[in-house]
Amino acid sequence: MLPSAAVPLPIAKLRNPIQPYAWGSREAIARLQGRPCPSPTPEAEIWIGDHPVAPSEVVCDGETVLLSDWIARDRAWALGPGHDHLPFLTKVLAAGRSLSVQVHPDAALARRGWERENAAGVPDDRRSYRDPNAKHEVLVALSPFEALCGFREDAAVATAVASLPSLSRMAAEPGPEPLAFRLLHRLQQLDEAERAALLDDLAAFAEQDSRDAEICRQLLDEHPGDPLACAPFLLNAITLAPGEALVVRPGTVHAYLRGTGVEVMTRSDNVVRAGLTPKHVDAAELLAVTAARTGCDEIQRAVADPGQPSEMSYDTGTDVFSLRSLALTAAPRTRPGGQVAIVLCVEGGGSLEELPSSGGAPIVLAAGEAALVPARVEAFQLVATTRTSTVFEVSAR
Repeated sequence: MLPSAAVPLPIAKLRNPIQPYAWGSREAIARLQGRPCPSPTPEAEIWIGDHPVAPSEVVCDGETVLLSDWIARDRAWALGPGHDHLPFLTKVLAAGRSLSVQVHPDAALARRGWERENAAGVPDDRRSYRDPNAKHEVLVALSPFEALCGFREDAAVATAVASLPSLSRMAAEPGPEPLAFRLLHRLQQLDEAERAALLDDLAAFAEQDSRDAEICRQLLDEHPGDPLACAPFLLNAITLAPGEALVVRPGTVHAYLRGTGVEVMTRSDNVVRAGLTPKHVDAAELLAVTAARTGCDEIQRAVADPGQPSEMSYDTGTDVFSLRSLALTAAPRTRPGGQVAIVLCVEGGGSLEELPSSGGAPIVLAAGEAALVPARVEAFQLVATTRTSTVFEVSAR
């Protein structure tokens, strides 16, 4: 039975859905969770939260309920003041192939876009806006993680496109915005002859021996006939080492290429796509949402907390959530409560127990599993159940 509103909600172990997007890996999530590998179908993301697209579930006394229904029993206890929903969405993202070139909206654009698409009755497969919320995200690499992020500086773009006659001609067209910004939107307007010429140039370029050519070759293989295979000419190519993080702000164009990571974002599933996808591409909305700025959004290295070298914090660039990783051992670790938090195990195993103890059994997590700690929990204790264990702690601010 669910706890009644008069009974404090305990720390809850979550059952989290896996999204089977075509770009997902058949190995990474299965291997993380200790299941047979490869999986029968691609597994792209584990969603951990109460977003209505794919909400987590709570198993309580043999009853399985949606996390949103569990929270509704005592919203103030679970989330703290000022929250109607969990304010962030946590994911494990496993890219076996490239994702779309995309950009996310800020709060004002998200609200307007969501209301406009609702009023127009836009079907799900044609929508860019699934909710009225801004999307700010942070990705922490669990493996080497390759991505394209942020427009390159004009000089770098001009040098890169000089080897592609078709793209070089487009680059010569004047405009006040950064060159990569202008080219991205010009690519949304290609006629058939321009598209064919660019694809021929890209195919020839992909035979060269360079990092840009390698990425171009990957994109052409995975998305035949898509002119956005020229994305590495426009965007900064980066590779995150395990433990490094990429902060992606609203308005920043990006594409994840390959790798596994923990992704935390404000509670949104809004995506405006530019290409490298069979899904809906909205050229006009892309122009409205994309920020005309160059440079990659921040690459962050975790910073050890004073006196606790096994506790590493990330600067998330937002006041919505905080993010840290903790290396656990057999020695119990006490964590402060007071804010709703998700604890996600990514290595080994660990257990959580409320402090002071409520008398219930500890919550045991294996790799790939997660629990929610209600905001009104005063403190909780973490301990490794294997020789070592690594968990991520995502908490509201």
